[in-house]
Amino acid sequence: MKRFIVLGFVAMLLVSAPGCSSNDPDSLSKQSISQMNDLAAAIEKKESPDKIKSLVEKWKATVEKMEALKLSDDEKKKLAEKYQKETLEASKKLLAAVTANPEGGMALASLGGGFGGKSQGGVGGKK
Repeated sequence: MKRFIVLGFVAMLLVSAPGCSSNDPDSLSKQSISQMNDLAAAIEKKESPDKIKSLVEKWKATVEKMEALKLSDDEKKKLAEKYQKETLEASKKLLAAVTANPEGGMALASLGGGFGGKSQGGVGGKK
């Protein structure tokens, strides 16, 4: 039970991070992972396409902020290694949600390819 309370608290902190408008790569990485999890949850719950699109737009904005930092390849590699586990878990959740609810996935497809960012290698992105 304590574990769920701690996880809930951490999730709340991550969700509140966007209000800080930080351009810190670590904060943006955590924010992106949190947004992927939120998106997966919305698709699983069969939220409205407008809500899903709104979440995708927020996620895209975070990825664009990350790209605007113009990190070196070495910095990107370190960041990817640091958040590899969390990013993989969030990606799996998102894939499972889209697989279970193709209608929700259609809301993602309607935004066009490439969301998730080029440099981040996110969903639909290319490296």
